[in-house]
Formats: sequence, structure tokens, C-alpha cells
Amino acid sequence: MRDIYLEAWYQYVAMGAAGLVAWAPITDRDAESEAIRHAAEFAAAGKANPGFAEKLDKVPVLLLVVVDLRVLAAVDRDLPRYTLVGGASVYPFCWSVLLAARAEGLGGVMTTMVANREHEVQRLVGLPDESAVAGLIALGYPAHQPHRLKRRRVEEFTTVDRYDGHAFGI
Repeated sequence: MRDIYLEAWYQYVAMGAAGLVAWAPITDRDAESEAIRHAAEFAAAGKANPGFAEKLDKVPVLLLVVVDLRVLAAVDRDLPRYTLVGGASVYPFCWSVLLAARAEGLGGVMTTMVANREHEVQRLVGLPDESAVAGLIALGYPAHQPHRLKRRRVEEFTTVDRYDGHAFGI
């Protein structure tokens, strides 16, 4: 699983380093391809200074989150754009797993990186074709349990009534 993850990870890092949002539905595909050509440089850096991605095979628990596409309600399926609402029933489950793990003193993170290599993951774990990889949850005992996360204030990105409406809270 780690090797599958790493291939997509280094492409993701390379695109980010080039100032791109990796695999955004609306993007400059030529710039993305150019950035991906530099993924090997980030792989070399990862080997020299391993982080989470390079140590994924050492994580005590990896929970592969899979959905059965035959029963997934994707109400935006036929819109003329990329679909995303099918995850509305999957990702709250993932969040609940992470919250429950934290309550037991575990640390965890969910990543969707392995979905980029879905066919390889399907072969690795024997998933049927009608399955889709939604993500991977890594769980273990944290070296440090964070207590306060840093997030943008809601007022910085929320508007009232319309997308171009006045800022929420003002």
C-alpha cells in the first residue's frame, strides 16, 4: 500500500510545489504534466528525509475505506461536471472513526491519495470492479496529541444569501 501511496504522493507534492492544486477538476493540464515530471526529485528528497508517506508501512492500523458504487447515491451523477456528492455518506463515517479513535487515545489521519491509484489498490486487496476507493485511514498512538488546530475564521470565507453576498458575521 505504501508504494502505491508514494507514487501519487510525489506527484501531489510536485504539483503543489509548482503552485497548482493537485488534480483539480478545472486546471491547466499542461502545467500539471510539467510539474509531475519533477516527482522523482521529491521522491529522492523523501528517501533522504522520510516522513509520513515514506513510513506508511509502519503505521499500526490502515483502514481502507471502500464504497460499493451500486448503492452509492450520487445525485450529481448526470450533471455536466465531475461528481462529488457521493462522498457525503462516506466521509462523515471516516470522521466518526477518527473521533472515536481520538477518544481512545489514538491519533489518526484520513488520506485520499490511494484513490488516485484505485486499480492498483483493487488488485492488491482483491476488490471487485464495482468498488471504489474512498480513502485510507491511518491509526496509531501519536507521539504528540494536538489540542488546538489552526483554521481560518468562518467569517473569512462565508457569505450570506449569495456567493457574492456580504461576509457572514458582519
